[in-house]
Amino acid sequence: MEWGPCQPTCDVLPNKEFLKDKDGRHFHAGWYYRTHTDGTKTRRNWLTYSPSLNKIFCLDCILLGRKTVKAWVKDGFSHWKNMGIAIVNHETTNAHIEASLKMKLRESVLPLIPSLEVNRKSSVALNREIVKQLIDITVFLGRHCLPFRGHRERWTDQLKGNFKDLVLLLSQHSPALASHVSTLKLKGRKDISFISWDRQNLLIESVSEYISQIIQSDIISSRIFSVSLDSTFDISRKEQVSFIIRYVNETNGTVMERLLALRESPCTSGVHLSELFQNVFNNHNLDWKSNLVGQSYDGAANMSG
Repeated sequence: MEWGPCQPTCDVLPNKEFLKDKDGRHFHAGWYYRTHTDGTKTRRNWLTYSPSLNKIFCLDCILLGRKTVKAWVKDGFSHWKNMGIAIVNHETTNAHIEASLKMKLRESVLPLIPSLEVNRKSSVALNREIVKQLIDITVFLGRHCLPFRGHRERWTDQLKGNFKDLVLLLSQHSPALASHVSTLKLKGRKDISFISWDRQNLLIESVSEYISQIIQSDIISSRIFSVSLDSTFDISRKEQVSFIIRYVNETNGTVMERLLALRESPCTSGVHLSELFQNVFNNHNLDWKSNLVGQSYDGAANMSG
């Protein structure tokens, strides 16, 4: 579409003339133009000539045509005797007119595509930079065991929770974050927010999954490991069971203790804890039947069987 039709003149051809058929007839460069009743001429941008095949085709119908005549799309047209009438008949068909209209529309949009692609790439780069800084905030709060949210998190509140306050603090030194915060203040919920409570949960889950994958990889590398299960009630009086894995780091020989999972358990019977244990290890693809060398439990009497 960018190249347009192939419309060579005699000057650029090898023998300075169009190839002739057995009757001595040949293509004329004048057919590239349509002459109107007032004498003005319009270039036929759809007509394309192939010097190697010595045939003409309809470029619009080739690219965007539907139910077009095969001669103008695949076989090519070379009946030079009736060419004048054939060209007029083709360019007045409904199929050709539809293809030409589509072509004009595409050509008008074509210059916008590069600018749209540049805007898309810049938007993607900006969003990645924003998310990267939000991940850093998530990791910081997690390492220091700090809560993410506050009691009130409106932009007008003095204290908005640790996560949102850190976003505002970093926005004073980050153009990307400053632009995003300004947009959120102006548009509110009408714009995509990366700092709402559900997006904070997604960031926490993503970081957690990444850490879990690293721990899983280390355990698989070290092969043998031991496990310690402990349980306690949280603030809502729900039983929470922690899975602590102990193994030796294969690289430096350091003994590692890692929290593999935290699961809610409404029942602490031996059968239920055993099922919970198997589900956690199967989800992490850990071969506990072959590589588990030590076990300890809170409530050993329940697990004795």
